[in-house]
Amino acid sequence: TSASNAYHCEVLPQETGIHELAVKYKGKHIFGSPFNAIFMPNTTICHMTESSTEHEVGSNVVFHISTAGAGEAKLTAAAENIATKETLPVSVAKVSDELYKLELNPGQGMECSLSVKYGDQHIHGSPFKLEFSDSSKCQAVGEGLFSALVGKEGTFSVKTEDTGPGKLRVKIEGEGTEVKPVITATSSSESKVTYCLPKPGTYKVHIQLAKFDIPGSPFEVHCYAPVDASNLSIENPPTEVHSGKLIEFPVHVEAGTSEEALREMQLMIDASSSRGHAVPGEARKISDGSYHCTLKPPAVAKYTVNVRCNGQHVQGSPFKVRVITPPIPENVKAYGPGLKDGWINEEGNFSVETANAGTGLLAIRIHGPKGAFKINTKRHPENDRIVLVSYNPTHAGKYIIEITWATTPIPGSPFTAHIKKREEAIAEEDENEENGEEVSESADGQASNGKADDRNEGQDQATQEETKENETDKAEQNAVHSEGEGSVSDSKSDADKPVASKEVSSQAEEMTNDHESQQANDIEGKITPQNEESAVKTDDVGDRTS
Repeated sequence: TSASNAYHCEVLPQETGIHELAVKYKGKHIFGSPFNAIFMPNTTICHMTESSTEHEVGSNVVFHISTAGAGEAKLTAAAENIATKETLPVSVAKVSDELYKLELNPGQGMECSLSVKYGDQHIHGSPFKLEFSDSSKCQAVGEGLFSALVGKEGTFSVKTEDTGPGKLRVKIEGEGTEVKPVITATSSSESKVTYCLPKPGTYKVHIQLAKFDIPGSPFEVHCYAPVDASNLSIENPPTEVHSGKLIEFPVHVEAGTSEEALREMQLMIDASSSRGHAVPGEARKISDGSYHCTLKPPAVAKYTVNVRCNGQHVQGSPFKVRVITPPIPENVKAYGPGLKDGWINEEGNFSVETANAGTGLLAIRIHGPKGAFKINTKRHPENDRIVLVSYNPTHAGKYIIEITWATTPIPGSPFTAHIKKREEAIAEEDENEENGEEVSESADGQASNGKADDRNEGQDQATQEETKENETDKAEQNAVHSEGEGSVSDSKSDADKPVASKEVSSQAEEMTNDHESQQANDIEGKITPQNEESAVKTDDVGDRTS
């Protein structure tokens, strides 16, 4: 300003760095001139072009940084896992003079801090807090995901446990309109969603966590006009089906239902399993106005079957069906000394292994001479599909051991065990030693042949037993579990002699990694005489199919 002999100077730097600034008056440098001036980049106008900081865990994330108008400088970036303080690698690539590309892999971290500097100064918004969510762990459940009634509130829940900090978003659209849902947090890891649809039709429900679809999204919701579903009922629903087979059942429509109501009826069939399978079904109308319903389950599991008419459960819905592996009796193995000869009042032991034998009922029945004896069964402590069997014969004679799986005899059944008194066996050996030479020289050779046959039979049994034990070493580890003891009354007639008998049965189901009720306790059963035989059945404790 001329009045005060003072001057105001402005400089517009074109590039960053150290510059020489000369100030002259009347052609001569003023005091201190030339000055060293450092021009810094204008980091306040540097910015990230992406607006979202929500990302999916486990995948690379790409950002772009604009430095337009900020001057020339070096851009650097660093990232850190907020929870573990671990440094994360960030790559920086120059796309153009004023645009940079950053790429970051967060690993399994849910929250990261990203620092971006231009000329050693943080750009606008840096450091950034980045949130990573795992939408694959998010789960939506509830009837409101499948069906609804016009003008009635539909509901479902969304579970977000262990999914990370992402925002939950729900969008419902269909029939030319968009319906705004209400999301209410019921806990830190679960939210309730409610909505009301204006007219019949099909709607899409989009559920996202941090802008990523959760499993099953978008869901298809069928909206119906209200109909009295109590006019329909499920007849004789199945409770158990072999894998690979259809779940089939009829739905009966009550007589006298009006034609108008029949026209409005829409039957929807679906099932869900304890292992997360969702199974759509089909309903075919038959001549009398009833329906034939079918579903094809994809795997062994316990299923809950829903049958709805215009969105409402019919009578008998929902119901549960277990899909099991068919029994394979030829894969059951029995082995052990108790299947061979033994001594009275000395315990006979053997094992039955049901690995790779599917699902079935294991039945063990021992027929012996008159008198009482005990039979006990229990699971092997280290292999849940091996049953340990023991019995205590109290009378000498022949014992027939029958083992069935799903009512079919297993390989080798029935087994025969000859039970003797030890003193009788010693006397028999002494007698054989005294008469051995005479017997061997007998003219007809029958005694000699008989002894040879006995040796051969014993050798065959030993070979068979050894083969079973070798096969058992390769079997998988699964089984049944029960325990019982019993006795029967003496026989009264040698002509038609009843035998001491006991049956112990166990329900063995196909084992899965996520099966329930592993800690079943031993089951004990008492046998009392009933007519000529006695029997008890003990079912496996707990559901073996998850």
